[in-house]
Amino acid sequence: MRYLTVLLITLFLGFTITISDADAQELVPGETLPELSSEQIAERAMVNSLAFAEALILYADKQGQTAAEAGRFAGEIFSEGWSDELDPEYFVNGMNSNWQMFGVTTKIIDADDGRITARRDRIATEEQISSALQVTLSDLETFFEHVQKGITSPHGLTYSENVEGDYIEFTISK
Repeated sequence: MRYLTVLLITLFLGFTITISDADAQELVPGETLPELSSEQIAERAMVNSLAFAEALILYADKQGQTAAEAGRFAGEIFSEGWSDELDPEYFVNGMNSNWQMFGVTTKIIDADDGRITARRDRIATEEQISSALQVTLSDLETFFEHVQKGITSPHGLTYSENVEGDYIEFTISK
């Protein structure tokens, strides 16, 4: 699934950049444009999420900042949309829903009062990302790690993660 995701990213970015006048639908006043299928909407959301992450990382770089700083900035903004009563269980469930757009699964390794350790698939390989984006997989993973830290920190939670082969193992605690 992750390979399909990156292939879709590559195809999407390639096709949207090369759309010509001949490819565009002639627009007629009063006509309703075609609607995307649920699958197309999900693919578009995933690709746009990566494109926004890439744009933030590249913008931060132009400002002399890191992917981590860009991620922390985004996470602090996103944090405002999470419940004031955010706890590790709620956060892991919420992020699991978010990560699924990339075809990622999450497995709980250990859970006790106020602490959860789990692992999720990485979203792609370095080669797949480097062929589709101007940033590295490492930059994306650093960005997303700090998005999560930016979300959890204002809520009094601690988030940490480590890359373990094809997985990212993470711990969230009070």
